[in-house]
Amino acid sequence: MYIDLDFLRPFLSSIYMIDNGENFFRAFSPVSSLLRKIERRQKQKSQVMQPVTMAVLIAVVILFELPCFSTRTNSSSLSAIHRNPVSLSVAETTGNTDEHLTSNFVNMHVFEDVYTIGLYYVQIKIGDSSKPYNLHIDTGSDLTWLPKELYHPHDLQNIQYVRCDEPRCIDVPRGKCKKNTDPCDYKIRYQDEASSEGRIVNDSFTLHLEDGSSISPTLAIGRSTYYSSKELNGQSITEGMLGLGKGRISIISQLHEQGNFANIFGHCLSRNLEDYGFMFIGEDFDYPRCLTWIPMSSDVSNYSLMAEVVYGDHEQSLLGGNQVFVLDSGATDTYFVDLLYKKLLTKIA
Repeated sequence: MYIDLDFLRPFLSSIYMIDNGENFFRAFSPVSSLLRKIERRQKQKSQVMQPVTMAVLIAVVILFELPCFSTRTNSSSLSAIHRNPVSLSVAETTGNTDEHLTSNFVNMHVFEDVYTIGLYYVQIKIGDSSKPYNLHIDTGSDLTWLPKELYHPHDLQNIQYVRCDEPRCIDVPRGKCKKNTDPCDYKIRYQDEASSEGRIVNDSFTLHLEDGSSISPTLAIGRSTYYSSKELNGQSITEGMLGLGKGRISIISQLHEQGNFANIFGHCLSRNLEDYGFMFIGEDFDYPRCLTWIPMSSDVSNYSLMAEVVYGDHEQSLLGGNQVFVLDSGATDTYFVDLLYKKLLTKIA
């Protein structure tokens, strides 16, 4: 089952952080479980709309109240949030210090294109492009890619293709090779039936650190020769995909492997459509003390949580126990398994 994070924004300004190294999800919410207390919350918040979809159920419980987030002295999501002595650190919570990694972090704006397609994107400069690319942020997939029309359109001779005999090609979805010297091809299909295929290339990413400096690590991305996506077919200003998944080909994993940052990232979705959110990479980002750790499921390839699903005043779980829910910032729809969908319809009918 997939959770579309776009459903979370209407409830409150929200932030989630994912620590890949320790397999934890951190939410700005004083909840002790994801869905166990929904019945009590509905009684306390009688004015809240009766949930009719799983997305609403999940959103109400995960991010219903964020008192400590709303009391920040710096209210602008655009400004840097500096560390203070009372904020928890990753080392304090997980025991993972990653001392060899940089103590700085990247903090970038998250823009919203909710009026047309309904997505979130960041701007990142790749290669020698004169301007940054608008990349759709996607925690549900690993590969970052750009259409060939936009990626080095006038500099084809200098494209650095990844070869089939390079280790990075092993991490590519559906990579096929006839000879070791062939370019590494990829093919990926998304939950909404969108797809992309092309070849893997190496290029530099310009990342601006919070201390004012910048780094330009070389990362593997896709140069798409074919894509089928409503986000990239004239309906949106998004120009490509930023894969933030758990796989080794994701930007987060590559940055961690190169020793640039701890394997941690997060992003904030603004409540106000006219405001900005932000995304950060690295462990030195400051966050409130009330942030709660929620273990992620370790036996799946996505960012997933185990949760029970209850409805209304009923204490009994609709499926009789915990279920796996995938957090997907790139989705515009929420998907349920057939059995859960039918049981939920029966309850609200």
